Amino acid sequence: MSRHPLPVTFEEVPAEVVARHSSRGFCYKKKMVRTVPGRFSLSEAYLKLADAHYNFEFRSSDVVLLSYPKSGTTWASELLWAMMNIDHLDSMEKKNIHGRAFYLDKDFAHPIPEEDLIRFRQKLPDAKAEEGVILQLAAAEKGPRLLWSHMPLLLLNPDMLNTCKVVYVARNPKDVCVSAFHFISKLRFEGLKVYQGEFSDFAEVFMDDSFMMMPYWEHIQQAWQQRDHEHLHIMFYEDMKKDLMGELRKLNLHLMTGLTEQQLRQVSEAASFDRLKSLEAKMPIFKAVDGSFFRKGQTGDWKNIATSELDIRMDRWIQEKSRMIGITFQYS
Repeated sequence: MSRHPLPVTFEEVPAEVVARHSSRGFCYKKKMVRTVPGRFSLSEAYLKLADAHYNFEFRSSDVVLLSYPKSGTTWASELLWAMMNIDHLDSMEKKNIHGRAFYLDKDFAHPIPEEDLIRFRQKLPDAKAEEGVILQLAAAEKGPRLLWSHMPLLLLNPDMLNTCKVVYVARNPKDVCVSAFHFISKLRFEGLKVYQGEFSDFAEVFMDDSFMMMPYWEHIQQAWQQRDHEHLHIMFYEDMKKDLMGELRKLNLHLMTGLTEQQLRQVSEAASFDRLKSLEAKMPIFKAVDGSFFRKGQTGDWKNIATSELDIRMDRWIQEKSRMIGITFQYS
């Protein structure tokens, strides 16, 4: 693959946006930047790795999972790994998904867990951590890889879709908003809570398109525009909840894994929601979360927390944005 120049420039998130976030309960101190064009909000730490991340080299044997945050990524990644490693399902109990797959954004999205640093020093003793611990570990991995990212297609290597199989998981914006609120409300960095506001305030920031990795609709649209690409398969979280076996059969065809019906049922059981919750304590990336990372995993949880006034506002926002894309979500 040839190297590509970044398709964006960066600017600081305007002071008035930061002030608006603070007034609605956000307490984080991390400096944020956003892309031009696109206005995707990212940690300033991304800038040091932007070129390396954008030019990460994908292989034909890779499977790449993409999603907007809080869309069922961990569940989907376990399903994909199980399908790719059907003869090694017992190892899922020995090492969590973050030790079996590569979250390409982890170098700038989260503090790197000590277990990743130990693996990095053992496998790449001469490499420099500041050049990307996970990026370099992934590059050094032999054989088929499961890779995942929350970045929009705009910020991923343009050769990716023509090189390997890609799966994009989408979830309706109401439940993404609720799930993100509960996650952020439990999240701590350097001992400090990231968010201390009410759900209504969080939802306003979400609809303002200024939350981390926003705009949500632009993220979805970039994938939706490529939905006919032979290497891209789009899954909806709501369909996974309603008929997981049906969705696994579609994935089986897309990935060309050739699994039997019995093997697909093994995959379904190995990556069940209850099993994920039971393994949560073994996932060091979630140690910054007060309480459980995995909540209900339900569709329609919005109605349990949103007021009627907020529901009307969100419906108007969804109607306006979704009409421009031509996509319809399920909300129950």
